[in-house]
Amino acid sequence: MPARILYVNHVSQMSGAEHSLLGLLTTLPRDRFEPIVALPDEGPLRNRVEGLGIETVSVPLGRLKRSLQPTHMLDSLNRIYRSRQALKAFCQQRDICLIHSNSTRAHFAGGHAARLLGLPAIWHCRDLTDIPICKGMLGRTATSIVAISEAVRLSLVRQAFSPTKIRVIHNGVDVDRFQPRPPDEELCRRYAVPENGFVFAIIGQIVPWKRHDLFLAAAARIAPAFPQARFWIIGDDLFNDHPEYCRQLRRRADEPDLRARVVFTGFIEAIDRVLSSVQAVVVPSDNEPFGRVVIECMAAAKPVIATRAGGPVEIIENHHTGILIPPDNINALTDAMQELLKRSQWRDRLGREAREHVCNNFSLTKNTTNTCQLYEELLRPDNVRSTSP
Repeated sequence: MPARILYVNHVSQMSGAEHSLLGLLTTLPRDRFEPIVALPDEGPLRNRVEGLGIETVSVPLGRLKRSLQPTHMLDSLNRIYRSRQALKAFCQQRDICLIHSNSTRAHFAGGHAARLLGLPAIWHCRDLTDIPICKGMLGRTATSIVAISEAVRLSLVRQAFSPTKIRVIHNGVDVDRFQPRPPDEELCRRYAVPENGFVFAIIGQIVPWKRHDLFLAAAARIAPAFPQARFWIIGDDLFNDHPEYCRQLRRRADEPDLRARVVFTGFIEAIDRVLSSVQAVVVPSDNEPFGRVVIECMAAAKPVIATRAGGPVEIIENHHTGILIPPDNINALTDAMQELLKRSQWRDRLGREAREHVCNNFSLTKNTTNTCQLYEELLRPDNVRSTSP
């Protein structure tokens, strides 16, 4: 009988972590593992999971406030308690063998429920942020911690989490879905791309640390000399946490030097379709935990400019499979974008080598294989749970 695994996700919207979870669920060998997904409410993720024929269950998870204010902490503790109790009851009813929390916030409830029941628990850590409170609880309740990059692993070790519990499993991408395709003519018409247009894109949630402001600053430097250049901002402020930042970006894009050159597309589900009409992708984040969009773009044979910080350093070989630049460096970003505009043959070679590199090292198949190997290790009868933080 397949081992029944409960996946816990703290939101039902779609972002990078949720796409990674869906990729795993899509390729999970059902003859060995039976997935069930716990979610807080209705939403796109629930629809996608159920579309795969996978059972979902509603649990009062929700987003926890990152605040040390007493009232916020009490509210968060109350949510964790209610979520833990609901998860514990469901696991008992359905003979769950293992709990896999898809984020740090999900693990506050999922890990605690697993500990109460004596089940193995995986905390999938996808962040580089410091964890100010409850470190001991997070560490003790995790049988294993999956870090999505070496950068995340080192961040956890610096915060005194047990190195022996942490395993790096890089995200994977569906290399059959993300592959080179001719431009989408309808999309180019919609966003008024000229016949010889060159589209730079920045893709992901609109949050300050992803540095859309730096992208626009470089665009303003490039625009006068390259009239064919266009700049797409693909994504949204998913949880409406940064409305003023979004307004600032739109005001900047509406200034005379960028007007009619910048497009805010909003969230687009079919990123593979969008990439067919993009010539290069910019990832100027201060510090990416991994950079899922990096491997998606590389799989589509698009050259990527990313900052030399966090996950992209583990993905890109500079000037062979992409371009790495120092963080917060407008000059370096501008130079790299101009280089891609001017050197078409080199640009194409970067794209080809990027795809080959991702197919060999960051495929969804490899991610699923490594994850299933961890499941089998944790589900062995002789596995003993560690209680160190």
